[in-house]
Amino acid sequence: MGISHEWPFVEELAARPEYIDLVRKMGSFGNGPPIVRIGGGSTDKLRAGPEQRVWDALNKLYREANARYIVGLPLEQMDGPLARAIYLKARQELPADAILSFEIGNEPNFYAGGNEYVRCCFVRDWGRFVPQVACDQPAKGEVDSATGGAGSDVSSCELGVFAGPAWGHVNIRPLTLDWFLYSHGRWVDLATVHWYKATSQTYNTAETLMDEAPVRAEMANLRELVRVAAKHGQPLRVAEANTISNRGRDGVSNVFAAALWTLDASMEVAAAGGSGINFHQGAGQNLYTGILRWQAQGTGALNPPIVKPPYYGYLAFGQAVGTGSRFIRTSKTSGLPGSLKVFPLVEAASGTTRVVLINKDGSRGGTVGLRLPANGKAPGSLPAATVTRMVAK
Repeated sequence: MGISHEWPFVEELAARPEYIDLVRKMGSFGNGPPIVRIGGGSTDKLRAGPEQRVWDALNKLYREANARYIVGLPLEQMDGPLARAIYLKARQELPADAILSFEIGNEPNFYAGGNEYVRCCFVRDWGRFVPQVACDQPAKGEVDSATGGAGSDVSSCELGVFAGPAWGHVNIRPLTLDWFLYSHGRWVDLATVHWYKATSQTYNTAETLMDEAPVRAEMANLRELVRVAAKHGQPLRVAEANTISNRGRDGVSNVFAAALWTLDASMEVAAAGGSGINFHQGAGQNLYTGILRWQAQGTGALNPPIVKPPYYGYLAFGQAVGTGSRFIRTSKTSGLPGSLKVFPLVEAASGTTRVVLINKDGSRGGTVGLRLPANGKAPGSLPAATVTRMVAK
């Protein structure tokens, strides 16, 4: 698990010890280092490389919070020299194991032309662009998307270091992802898509955020995307996610329901076979932000961060997953309302069983009985259970 942060103000994640501590906590349950994806809408707006203070801050966050990075590179303007300069600077400034991948562009399905651009030009443009970033002799590395790269000379190129297509939603057609990876799989080490429940322009409440039907449909497609990516030898990550896109919605993205949605979304992506999820922070001041950037009014000084509800979802997921856990099947359930979700996991090394229960009903509580197999032990000999609750005030 990790967060996603726009290029502006990303250095503030390392500006105060409290920020560093909050990032560190996300990876403190044995579930791997926190992954910070740097990018979003700001990626394609870059017209110059980040200043040195940004790289210094990312190094500090790597050292003190064990953070790893997905580094966003601009695509929309097809400025290959700029993207290569950022790529080389990141290679120079960050340790090799600090970089998980380089993500090319952001949500190309929303570029000018929309679906028509996707049909006519996106895969072709990607194949022309990436050699400018990864090759000493770019002209030789250009990919003919119709041949899957056959005939191109990549001897001067770095392969398998990029993420894409950075699609704007998990509802990308599996055939589109298949086409992209068929054409450009040699360059890619991570397939990425994004997931928001809805946009800020649509009507949403804390109650509608909990709607289960959209989750079922979207996760069915995500499972198919995971299958397609695996066919090409790639993991698939939800590299940007949150409740409501375009800064979030007041009373939805910044309340307890958002913490539940965050935990539920994490478990769903894991159950679908995704390799990870990054919850977007914007530039640190959006309504859906989990770690809120707080500047003293009129001074420009950075105060300690404010922890918002989604952050508790991050921690709940980390605690539930622990180290090397896998999902286990449940037997037939009875009497459960559709608003109650059950995610049982077992930790491989310790054998510890953890069960995540999420009540998505805003008005009803209830009593739940869990029956666990004794696995050959005498009845009553199972260790006592610990219950951790995430509750609103």
